[in-house]
Amino acid sequence: MHSTHHKAIPLHIPRRGAALGNNRLALTGYQYDGSGNLTNDGTHTYQYDAEGQMANVDSGGSNYHSYMGGPDGQRVRKAGADGTATEYIRFNGETLSDWNTFSDWSDYIYAVGKRIARADNYEDELLTQGTSCSSCATYFRLRNGTGYLLSGYVIQTGDKLMVRQWQSSGVHGGVGLDFASGNTLTLGNMASDPNNNQWDYRSFDLSTVAGNTVTSAWVTTQSTPASGGWNINYQDFVLLGFDGTVHKLYSHDKSANLEISGTTGPTYSVTHVPNLGNVSDQTTTFYHGDHLGSSRLLSNANGYPTWQGTYYPYGMEYTPPTSTDNTATVNNFKFTGKERDAESGLDYFGARYYANTMGRFMSIDPAPITARVLLLPQRFNRYSYVIGNPLSRIDVDGLSDVFMYIFRQIETTRSTTGSFRLLTPDSTVEGFTLEPPDKGNQQKISRIPQGIYDATSVATANTNVNAILEVSNVPGRTRIRVHPVITQRIL
Repeated sequence: MHSTHHKAIPLHIPRRGAALGNNRLALTGYQYDGSGNLTNDGTHTYQYDAEGQMANVDSGGSNYHSYMGGPDGQRVRKAGADGTATEYIRFNGETLSDWNTFSDWSDYIYAVGKRIARADNYEDELLTQGTSCSSCATYFRLRNGTGYLLSGYVIQTGDKLMVRQWQSSGVHGGVGLDFASGNTLTLGNMASDPNNNQWDYRSFDLSTVAGNTVTSAWVTTQSTPASGGWNINYQDFVLLGFDGTVHKLYSHDKSANLEISGTTGPTYSVTHVPNLGNVSDQTTTFYHGDHLGSSRLLSNANGYPTWQGTYYPYGMEYTPPTSTDNTATVNNFKFTGKERDAESGLDYFGARYYANTMGRFMSIDPAPITARVLLLPQRFNRYSYVIGNPLSRIDVDGLSDVFMYIFRQIETTRSTTGSFRLLTPDSTVEGFTLEPPDKGNQQKISRIPQGIYDATSVATANTNVNAILEVSNVPGRTRIRVHPVITQRIL
């Protein structure tokens, strides 16, 4: 394995620089408008509409993208200078579906407020093709911008090479590796496979070549039909390390860089296959998140991972400096599950955009300053992200770090029990609380004592109608932490 996978991830300190009294950054090239929105970060320029929502990035340039919001302020359309556009269908701040100008649809599936899968009606596949030839042997070595993918990787016992492959009748193909020793490993040359003209999931244990250093990885065509053309399609081509690391070679990428050797004539391309309909084994991708909801793994319908993501504390993606993997991904839901825009690298939180390279928002918090803000001085910085604690807190919508409201739903004059409902932007939890026989509060507003409670079974001697609760373990929402308040109602 790459030695970097055994080292601790270096601490990334977000780019900050000197802050002015209004908490704006005083960095070279940085500019703000009169409302406190960052309009230039030294790399991109930004413009905002009258309501303070970002309207576009890099106006007048080739990277220009514009954004349109709906009646609720949520982004419903993103359009590029090249005429491409993406439109969104949202509910409670979450993306249910998006589609682009090529009529490619993606639907997103949720469980308990978490995004767990994406179902597409299209697929991008790596295609190799050519015409018949005798004794053909063509190799397509996968490259990135600096060299061959997997170059320098040392095979370990338990490593596996995984691929999904489709080939036309009469052609024989497979995958393989070159080693620094000069040896070559050809895997799965499907010369006698009965499953031509359909997809095969293929798995190869690399334990027998453990200790070898990889110089390149490739797909190959070893022989072709006697006449006519042939084609082989590849998808989800990855090396799975014995330690759980994922080294992606190709998976749904919209482009590829291959070096062809051997028999001349064959070519490669990335083919876009639209309107696949309900082909779940091809078009469904599953999300695996961490405790913050960040996308850490993607897997396919066959159950093996096809991409892996690692993040610095404030959300910038981490790539080992010696990595020779294909780090590109079509997944744009990353840190805490928020959508990351390729054109700017910003994360869209709903009310605001977040700059993960700086660890702060691009605009001030539009929510009004309340007693909740006054309780904690860290909240005085209206650009700050989760009051400086990104390892255990999240921001749901760009308005504030996570909190919950409690509302009484049922109350009787003699009963000592009442019900509560915990409301968050993406879920509702219901249960019961204990109340004193003599409520004594004409407004019927009081608080739960400070402490930690199970979110589905809050028990206390006090009644509560409106109290603010903050989540201790966010994704599962199994326990909640109650903080003291200085007013009876804080909105």
